[in-house]
Amino acid sequence: MICQTPFTVFRWQPGTNMRHKKTEICQTCARVKNVCQTCILDLQYGLPVEVRDKALNVKSEAPSTNINRQYYAQNVARNAEGSEELYNPGRITPESKEMLNQLSRKEPYYKRNRAHVCSFFLKGECNRGDACPYRHEEPTETNVKQNFKDRYHGINDPVAQKMLNRARHNLSPPEDKSITSLFITGVEEDISQEDLNEYFSVFGDIKSIIVAHKKKCAFVNFVTRMSTELAAAKIAEDGLTLKEHSLVVVWAKPKPQESKKQDDRSRKTLPVLKTDREVEEEGLGRLSIDAPPSFTEEPESISKKTDPVIKTKLAAIASGARHSIGFDVPGAVHTIMTPKLKTERQLDSKLVVIMVGLPARGKSYIVKKLRRYLNWLQYETKVFNVGNARRVNETSQHHDQSAQFFNPDNKDGAKIRDELAMMVLDQLIDWLKSGGRVAIHDATNSTIQRRKLLIDRLSREPEIKVLLLESVCTDKKVLERNFRLKLSGPDYKDKDPAVALSDFRHRVANYERAYETVGDWEEENDIQYCKLVNVGKKVIAFNISGYLSGQCIFYLMNFNLAERQIFVTRHGESEDNLTGRIGGDAALTEKGRKFSRALARFVKSRRISFALDLAKRKIKEEEEAKDPMKDSDEEEEERDEGKRVKERAESISNSQFTIWTSMLKRSMQTAESFDPDEYDIKQIRFLNEINSGSREGMTYEEIKQSHPQEFEARQKNKLFYRYPGMGGESYIDVIHRLQSMIIELERMSQSCLIITHRVVLRILLGYLLEWSQTQMPHMLVPIHTVYELRPKPYGVELTIWSYDEERDEFEVMNEETQ
Repeated sequence: MICQTPFTVFRWQPGTNMRHKKTEICQTCARVKNVCQTCILDLQYGLPVEVRDKALNVKSEAPSTNINRQYYAQNVARNAEGSEELYNPGRITPESKEMLNQLSRKEPYYKRNRAHVCSFFLKGECNRGDACPYRHEEPTETNVKQNFKDRYHGINDPVAQKMLNRARHNLSPPEDKSITSLFITGVEEDISQEDLNEYFSVFGDIKSIIVAHKKKCAFVNFVTRMSTELAAAKIAEDGLTLKEHSLVVVWAKPKPQESKKQDDRSRKTLPVLKTDREVEEEGLGRLSIDAPPSFTEEPESISKKTDPVIKTKLAAIASGARHSIGFDVPGAVHTIMTPKLKTERQLDSKLVVIMVGLPARGKSYIVKKLRRYLNWLQYETKVFNVGNARRVNETSQHHDQSAQFFNPDNKDGAKIRDELAMMVLDQLIDWLKSGGRVAIHDATNSTIQRRKLLIDRLSREPEIKVLLLESVCTDKKVLERNFRLKLSGPDYKDKDPAVALSDFRHRVANYERAYETVGDWEEENDIQYCKLVNVGKKVIAFNISGYLSGQCIFYLMNFNLAERQIFVTRHGESEDNLTGRIGGDAALTEKGRKFSRALARFVKSRRISFALDLAKRKIKEEEEAKDPMKDSDEEEEERDEGKRVKERAESISNSQFTIWTSMLKRSMQTAESFDPDEYDIKQIRFLNEINSGSREGMTYEEIKQSHPQEFEARQKNKLFYRYPGMGGESYIDVIHRLQSMIIELERMSQSCLIITHRVVLRILLGYLLEWSQTQMPHMLVPIHTVYELRPKPYGVELTIWSYDEERDEFEVMNEETQ
């Protein structure tokens, strides 16, 4: 092969019964060699180029290896620009000329059953007339309807394009993890930095792009190694063509230098950090192609006496077990899979959370919160409740469901409960195999014997991680409140409250007799667990060793049971809202400023109303705790109670209230009507609207007209569609951007108001109201609408308020409990 930009593939046979050979030659090489690009015959003597060069004793100047082959070809092509003739006839001696004349043939021997079409005739330049061995006629086939002049100069050639697509470089990632750059050749003048950015930005954040048009090359430097590998894998599969130019891409890496001085210089920066001028001056000779190491042989440094543990790890690497199964973020991390890995990793990154704890310790509250958070992060999560299975199981229905059924001395009851727990576990495993990611086994699981049954069953399933999550509550007030909440549950529905409360206390006492807390047995068997005391006031964790497990523990450490208000709304009407343009940083209109003033009045009045309701309920609970049989409606106590309620409400309404806005003008201006001395106002960049990349400032109609394919792709999958261009984001990107805000929202105990934008508001409400991933991107969230949420032990109370501009006040649209 003469170069890496082939135009014509020539198949020839050196002699009779000899193996056919193939030569790929481009238009530039044909000019250098002074040969016909179709038959590779010398244009002066009609001889094969090998015969001519042998007679002249001329050696090829082309490189013999792949290293810098493309660089050599580009230099030759650059020298050929504007030059009429590159072949040097001066080196032909009289003796050589006589030999060539004797060897030359008067007629080319390249003849087939039918001659080719003469390209010079098509251009009107053939002067051979009838003596021309090629056909003088216009071709009529559909495959030849192209610009022959362009094809003669090596562009707009579908045949060459097809061959280039076959000749892909090996884009296996190099061993050096610090390399995050790709080197691109064949970059013509009409390919700009923006074109490269638009193509490569979809794979991840880009640190820099350097284009050297004189050298026809470019460097793309990514921020992370993962983004570079994604781009390389995509190009290795589909190739890279920009503006009808096929580009060749390799991993960029400075070639190791022999001298220490040169080696020190090479360690300073990767080539992508150099300027365009430095790239042109230094040339491309220092670049090399890096390949991953081979693990098929044991390294010489590992002797037979090496630690067996190390040898085991090396064997695991050699067998393909070096692939990580931990870090996996939906929409942000893509694992390159092979058929072998797909077979071996059917249960990749699966987690089973086994709840442990006495009744009324908040287990169901915890699992609902955890399910909501993980589903919001796009990890499909489901809760499997053993109590629900017990209530519908025919065998357990034949037994008394009173406290006696849960007596540890009741062997039949204990057997039924264990069978139900294992039945639910089998359902859980089947669900994971069908595509689920996190499954939660919601039951008391209060004995070591029960937990051992569950873990032994799960140990037979490959790649499933187990996390024991124990909930402990020592707060008597919280316990008493939980006991009373149980009375409205399915076990005690339609029963006398006093009888039901007594039975439930006996049930808890039976569980306490056999209860074995998580601890020594789990540590001896190296089982990861987490113990939450009083809903996160104290956290004990052991052997947490997985990404999903770590995410769960981090989340559980940051929520509380405080009653509060959460207001979320979009900014007031902006100038871009009137024109329908997305993105940007427009200011509020007069209508938007009017909404801002009304919002400040509305929030203040709702704070007072909330404080009164909360004060009344707290005082009532305190009275019932002192004397449950006391009638709280006696007339003589009403006046005294009203005074205490007023004092308590004033204390609550004066507590801290936080306001979050984005750093965009329209959001910050909406909060200008709030007094900074009364409210804690924070401007947070995480709350900015989704970045529309190169489509910022456009309307959806303009995008539909100018970029119909992108518009259709977004309509098909709004959740994962990422806007093209620098900084473009998808819904998934914004979800991960807001993850820290959700953690902070769960951590803080004070009420808050969040003033943000449409996409961010959808994502926040998607978490707070547990919308599905298919619902969330399409939910209607109009401007001048306020969503008031009150977290409760059983869910969230939602009230939607709409602003009436004429009356200059808010009115309730609907009120519901999620």
